[in-house]
Amino acid sequence: MNDQQKERVIIKGDANPIRNLFAKIAIAIAVLTVVAIGMYSMDSTSYWPFLVISLILLVISLIFVFQYLNIQICVTDKRVMGSTTFGRKVDLPLDSISAIGSAAFGGIAVGTSSGKISFSGITNANDIRAELNKLMSERQSKKAENTIVQNVVQNSNADELKKFKDLLDAGVITQEEFDAKKNQILGL
Repeated sequence: MNDQQKERVIIKGDANPIRNLFAKIAIAIAVLTVVAIGMYSMDSTSYWPFLVISLILLVISLIFVFQYLNIQICVTDKRVMGSTTFGRKVDLPLDSISAIGSAAFGGIAVGTSSGKISFSGITNANDIRAELNKLMSERQSKKAENTIVQNVVQNSNADELKKFKDLLDAGVITQEEFDAKKNQILGL
């Protein structure tokens, strides 16, 4: 069983359907405006400014839809993955994440050493942000515990060596016994 099979999904989020609906309505309005102006143009020559404005609105609406349509995020116990604007795929190990914040349209911003990655307009952004904060806190606690354990072990080894050195200096043990014990403590 490899590491990815052991990975546990904690929470998922998708693009907000209301925002997507708004974008689709904007496209429909722009298309209807272009059609209406096209029909109006048969009677008048002053339709060009309206047609140009309608086409610009249509293009902006299409960009908006394609930019934000497939945004999604999945948080596991090992990484954050998903799709950002324009379908760009992201896969971030939790160890590479340094900050978590808010993004546009109720989204999530994940900071790494190489920059900020935004998942805009996620349905349950607050829940995902809370889970990420929890995972980050757990990770920091584990690192702190490991550091403390390593320091205790190193201090214990130093204390043991000092104790045997005192015994050597007092003549209780021989140099060979001290060297053997030193090698055992240091794992040599």
